Amino acid sequence: MDAIVSWLMRFLSYFLGFLLRLYYTPARLASMVKIDISSENEGITVNCSELPEARVWLEVTNLSPFPIEIEGIEARLFWVSGVGRFISISRHSIKHAAHERVFLETDLTGKQAEHIKQTNRLDHPRLSVKFYMSCRLSCFVKQREIQTKNYRLLNCGGS
Repeated sequence: MDAIVSWLMRFLSYFLGFLLRLYYTPARLASMVKIDISSENEGITVNCSELPEARVWLEVTNLSPFPIEIEGIEARLFWVSGVGRFISISRHSIKHAAHERVFLETDLTGKQAEHIKQTNRLDHPRLSVKFYMSCRLSCFVKQREIQTKNYRLLNCGGS
């Protein structure tokens, strides 16, 4: 009797997992994750000093019914044209219906800092992000372009 119950449970878990994978496709899972620049403090901070750098706080909201893992993040900062590239390989876990703030930073070259100084009044910064994520059903990628007015310039000749 125990063998039959065990076999039935394995069969049902396989079959239900198959059905869940059919319904929760990678595209559907990606659409259930919201990514935005954090509204707290400065979303994007660019420092054009002798050691130029850029920092950004992102807010990730998991609206899927499963906990997700952020496996890696790639982001590009655009100020009229491409300026900086952020890469993060640290893992973050986000429970169902939870928010997580993620911090990214990168060094800028002197040329990139000079570009920001010259163009900081022409346009608002734009961030192109790509998140590599997984959950118990599958792996998926979430991409988003975000333009923001939530930024702060340090030593860049004003904002």
